[in-house]
Amino acid sequence: MKKFSFLSRGGVPVWLAFLLFFGKTTTAQILTGIVTDSESGEPLPFASVYLSNTTYATDTDTTGAYKLASITPGRYTLAARVVGYTPYYQTVTLQTGIKTQINIKLKADGRELAEVKVTAQRDKVWERQYQTFFNVFFGEKASAKACKIINPWVIELEEKGNTLTAKADQIIEIENRYLGYKVLYDLRSFKFNGEETFYSGLTSFQPLIAASATETEQWKANREKAFFGSEIHFFKNLAERKTTEAGYEAYVDKPGADPHSRSRFFYQDQAKKLTQFGLDTLVTGNQGTFQIRLPRRFELHSAGGEGIFAIYRDKPVQVSWIETTGKPLIFNTDGLLLNPQEWAVSGYLANLRMAETLPINYLASQRAPIVRRTGDDWIERPVSTTDQPYYRPGQNISLAGHMQYHNPAYRDSLSRLLRVALFHADKKPVYAGRWIVQEGIFQGQIALPDTLRPGMYLLRIHSEWMRNFADELATTQWIPIIGLSEKPLPTPLAADSLLHLTVTRRDTALQWRLEAQNLNLSTVSLSVLDEGTSPLAYPEKAPAAPQASFDFPQKINFPLERGITLSGRVEGKKDKASADAQVLLVVPRLGLSFVRSTDAEGRFRFSDLPIQGTQDVILKATNAKGKPAGAIVLDEPSPTLTAPTKQAPTFPVQPTLNPIKIVYDTDYAARAVQLNEVAVKAQRTPPPPKVYRQPDYTVQGKDIQNAVGSNFLVALQGRVPGLEIRETRDADGFIKLVIFIRGGTSAGFSSSNKNTPLFLVDGVPFEDINQISSISPASVERVEVLTRAEPMLGMRGYGGVISIFTKQGAGTDNTLEANDPSARKIALEGYTLPTDRATASLIWLPELNLDPLGVTEGRVPLLPAGQYRFVVEGFTIQGQRVRTSSLIMIE
Repeated sequence: MKKFSFLSRGGVPVWLAFLLFFGKTTTAQILTGIVTDSESGEPLPFASVYLSNTTYATDTDTTGAYKLASITPGRYTLAARVVGYTPYYQTVTLQTGIKTQINIKLKADGRELAEVKVTAQRDKVWERQYQTFFNVFFGEKASAKACKIINPWVIELEEKGNTLTAKADQIIEIENRYLGYKVLYDLRSFKFNGEETFYSGLTSFQPLIAASATETEQWKANREKAFFGSEIHFFKNLAERKTTEAGYEAYVDKPGADPHSRSRFFYQDQAKKLTQFGLDTLVTGNQGTFQIRLPRRFELHSAGGEGIFAIYRDKPVQVSWIETTGKPLIFNTDGLLLNPQEWAVSGYLANLRMAETLPINYLASQRAPIVRRTGDDWIERPVSTTDQPYYRPGQNISLAGHMQYHNPAYRDSLSRLLRVALFHADKKPVYAGRWIVQEGIFQGQIALPDTLRPGMYLLRIHSEWMRNFADELATTQWIPIIGLSEKPLPTPLAADSLLHLTVTRRDTALQWRLEAQNLNLSTVSLSVLDEGTSPLAYPEKAPAAPQASFDFPQKINFPLERGITLSGRVEGKKDKASADAQVLLVVPRLGLSFVRSTDAEGRFRFSDLPIQGTQDVILKATNAKGKPAGAIVLDEPSPTLTAPTKQAPTFPVQPTLNPIKIVYDTDYAARAVQLNEVAVKAQRTPPPPKVYRQPDYTVQGKDIQNAVGSNFLVALQGRVPGLEIRETRDADGFIKLVIFIRGGTSAGFSSSNKNTPLFLVDGVPFEDINQISSISPASVERVEVLTRAEPMLGMRGYGGVISIFTKQGAGTDNTLEANDPSARKIALEGYTLPTDRATASLIWLPELNLDPLGVTEGRVPLLPAGQYRFVVEGFTIQGQRVRTSSLIMIE
């Protein structure tokens, strides 16, 4: 019987390497620091810094600084790694309310990077060994087929007798499309002898972006499936004494029974040979650490009736066999086994390999996976506040808000764009735009024309994704626009009794304090209005929070918007579809390019494009021979949500003696502060440091002016020794460029060369040379090539660097279009970024941060003589709008 164990140093499971405790408090912590060279003290940019076996990971910036945010307090292993330096590991404890800064000094390892020469015979041996490694590492279940090692050439394999060992000096990059993670695995050791398996390492998880909502939902289902029945799930339920409720049963062999004799029928035969024993009653300990002393050998059943370890035909359970040393097993509340060297598993638990390994900070629901496709988890709804309840022509509507998610765990999987529109009561649109959502927050402004006629206007905010469920999920708010010679009749504010706002004069400032001790607020803002010119008046009462439940739609008509989408069809001669064509999209002003392939019907789709504002983009379609594939016909945009049909409320106004002047005093707003906010001082951005030293070769732009077509890369051949660029077909059969340096492919996998060069355009990294091949030769000043590893560029510089420098001020908007008549230029409307124009209110603080007691305070500069109203508006996490205000007289 095969046994399986995967450990790290100190005997901790591989996905929990060096982790001793993981707290349950939900207060997020921040870890910062600087990574430097231990001898010179120089900062190390692009170093990988992460908390092992979690999704908390980042790279250092050009100053060597790093920041890990939103961390659940607990004990972790902090890891840092950069090429040319010895990896760094340190156990850290993050405590609630304590800011943590850890500066890291890395020591150069002094090793030289050598070329690897591999014979064809060894390549065949390596490929056979690699396939064995892959099967053992990921398992042989269907989940393993959705996993891919992006850089397999970094793995060194050796076989002695019947034992296969593996090691890797570089991080192994894994794309796990079964669970939806990109995994960076630092392999420490690997051994497999045909019967027993052992591997250890440190792991960093990065969530992938799903290609569709269906894939996101499938990832959620797969993650829960991987979690329920896993080792962590078992020990977590042991800690809670709920193994019976979770579907676990344990059996020990009766005296005299043959443990190697197993029947396919449990109740008919096997049950007569086994004795069931309770698990929960054996658990001792509390306050986060527990122990259990188990039999030296027992059989564990867990819920689920599919797979090779559901061995009993009359009992739908997964079966594992566990052997212990007789010593107590120690584990904590989060289900982490702290001394795994004291047990060995075979069967179902041993079959859960890297393909089904989750990060330790994965938050699963405390229930079995739901079979019915419920739509509630996919509901998102924007809630927002404005700086004033009404406006005048020429003013700016300042808007800020949060996305409220029915299931917060879905935040990263849902929309990142919102549709914002302003309609007149007669349904005529005044404004329409797409606003970006960052970490669930959105902000922006709508500039009202000076000529806008007074009346009632309806503000609507929604995501396209929500249209799959109900149009009523859009958020609406009436915005009165009144004339310059009008002011509203004051109306009493129905203040929420649980909000308490006080304003007090303190010498040269006004001190305010907000208490919301019994309200769980998600969005809170504060405005200061001039009661003389802008008395408080709301056009409608705060509506009740929506209450509804939704099933998942049978058909998805509106995709998730995480960026701009552009789709169409490539038509060849006689309107025939051009299948397997490659469509290149270039955004010259942003320095971006993207490639998509057409399907059998000639269709292509670019989604999630990071396009800001209105950008000129260039499209070009080519066939397998690099020739024009035909005309590009773009799809019409999907129909927008129609103007809402709502009865406008009345908003009585009265004339003023003199017209109101629209005057903005930005000095008041600049000097308003929240006392418990985190202050960030803006500094002039320093010029970027040179990220590598002397290049090995330099090719001047004048030497590549006569490049064939528009591809300047081809002209580099013959000018850089050992560099060759070819066209080849990728795994899907499409034409792409690959680069050969030092005798082997480095832009695509080859076991004869381990390295992938980093491509830079004016210091900006690109992942693929196919993204930069459209740069005009006329705009290139020089190309610098490093055929050696560059430690200053981290892991991305391990295989050398190809750095393109363009001419300063060289126009690139129409170079591709001018060089290639088959290219098409269009204007693409992107999303709107937050602006910093003046607000209509005297002062507006759009995002107040409440402390754990629900209290916040701040001060504003002393205002001129007059009457002023401080207004607080926000939303509870249930979506209920709350308001309160406080009036103060300045004499």
